Parts: sequence; structure tokens; C-alpha cells
Amino acid sequence: MRLPETFKTWKRGSCIAAAIFLHHSMRESDAIVEGYISFASGKGQTHTWLEISGKRVDPTFSQFRRFKGYPKASYREVRRRSPEKFNNIIANQSLFWEHEIQQFL
Repeated sequence: MRLPETFKTWKRGSCIAAAIFLHHSMRESDAIVEGYISFASGKGQTHTWLEISGKRVDPTFSQFRRFKGYPKASYREVRRRSPEKFNNIIANQSLFWEHEIQQFL
């Protein structure tokens, strides 16, 4: 499971684009997790990451380099979705996400 080599992380939004790219290669027991990430600065950011075989996988973690306390992060889960449920959500917004993903390539 890999992101395209042309994929670029931005300050905001690249986590969802990464989940869209990768969710098709995930097993049904895996999850896309939405929540918050925070660092020593105390400032929390909404964030999306993957859980694969019970382990957190955060392919866009590097977008937070500018925060004090990087690379030590605290994650707080709000919602988790199966890859199938996530696919159904983005399928309903496909025109929006097709446009958004182009920004990361």
C-alpha cells in the first residue's frame, strides 16, 4: 500500500486525500479514523489516519513539522469507519473529491 510518488502533503487536507488513495487496498477489519492530533504547543488539529492490523498508520504525519513538539503527537479518536463505509461517503461526493485530490498530485 503506497501513496503515488507525486503525492505532496500540504498544511491542511492531505490526510483525507491520502485516505481516499489508500482505502481501496485496506481490509474490511481495518479502519479510517477521524479525530484530532496535538503536540506540545497544545494546539489540536482535525486529522484523519488509518488503522491497519490494529496499528496506527499516519501517511501524512509530516505535514505537522511546523508544530512545537513534533514528532511527539497525541491522537484523539472521534470516529472510525470501515473502508467500505468510507468509500460510500466519498462516492456521494465524488465530484468534490476528484477536484480536491488533483491539488495533491
